Amino acid sequence: MHSSPPTHLIVCREPLAAPDYRTAIRLLASECCRCVPQLYRPETLTAWALEREEEISTYLGRGIALPHARVEALQQPLLCVGRSPAGIPWPEEPARLIFFLCVPEHQPELYLHFVSRLLRWSTGAPTSLLQGPAEALHAALAEVLLPASTKSTAAR
Repeated sequence: MHSSPPTHLIVCREPLAAPDYRTAIRLLASECCRCVPQLYRPETLTAWALEREEEISTYLGRGIALPHARVEALQQPLLCVGRSPAGIPWPEEPARLIFFLCVPEHQPELYLHFVSRLLRWSTGAPTSLLQGPAEALHAALAEVLLPASTKSTAAR
């Protein structure tokens, strides 16, 4: 399987201020659309991700959730990361790292690629990344997810 790296890796500077997973997904979808304007409207992206969330939870364990949407307008994946040191209520348990993943409509298998990489990464990731600067989390994720030529997308 050939996997395309994300062309955009966005790490939100401020912790997510969300009372629940629906709000967290909406905030991250809005950030995706702000950074990549060709992504439809935030409401549309939010609806797609929530539809998938209703089918089956995207909580992966270890305080990590990976809501996602398939997006026709994308050629490469987009990953937007939100942090919540206190945790955002998810149906299973609080999520402290929320990875909002948008994959191209024609490459749905990329979701499994990201699940695998993120779970491997999370087993050794220091908990200080939850409370440290967004740039540190961005750098750690870029090492795992981005080839050297695309590590320019910064924390926002």
